[in-house]
Amino acid sequence: MEKFTSCVTGEFKKFYPDGNARPFKGNTFICHIPQNSNFFRFANYSSGELSISDFYNKLALLPNDSYHMTIFEGVCDDVRMENNWVKNMPLDTPFSDMMTYFFNSIPKLYKPEGFIMNAKKLRVQDNFEGIQFLMEPYNLEEEKKLKKFREVIKDVTGMVNHNEENYEFHVSISYIIKEFTDTEKETIFNTLEIINKRLTSNFNKVSLGPVEYCYFENMLKYFIISILKN
Repeated sequence: MEKFTSCVTGEFKKFYPDGNARPFKGNTFICHIPQNSNFFRFANYSSGELSISDFYNKLALLPNDSYHMTIFEGVCDDVRMENNWVKNMPLDTPFSDMMTYFFNSIPKLYKPEGFIMNAKKLRVQDNFEGIQFLMEPYNLEEEKKLKKFREVIKDVTGMVNHNEENYEFHVSISYIIKEFTDTEKETIFNTLEIINKRLTSNFNKVSLGPVEYCYFENMLKYFIISILKN
């Protein structure tokens, strides 16, 4: 069995043990998953399978209108650390000022029309915090577009992301809110294996629209502030 270190009891948690969302304010650059896509339908199916599992009471399943892929992480009001903040901006800068700062950077950004991605598999995060689809660019051209966007926004904003080098694109469909027993871990891996066998070429490819600059108060909804278009 795979080994994981649980992150359920960590410092910056996004859900209470009863499944209600904790306040977790921040901003981010994302692409919502198109609701008319086969991948969106497959994500719904996957969430449904989790909802009838033996361990469903240890999950906080996300509403499907929150399904998105993060293109570039912004800042979180409760996570004010130098390795997750904008260079040359004081860590005590009011969050409203940070929102404005990022918004004012948009005219200088590279604005691709969108990205084409493949869902590689549905997995449990290594820290056992959530369940997500691991995403990868459809081809080298898409990989270059993603890389360019991330490099430009980093240069323009001065944002420092501690996990930039190892960042993996993903689409989260659930958070884990309680510790799993060893038996439950084995069950969830078996459940994901069954789901992944059905993740065929009919469902795994998805075309994402333009990048959206968003604000969130928790993990349940992402409010679009601006759509990045030329």
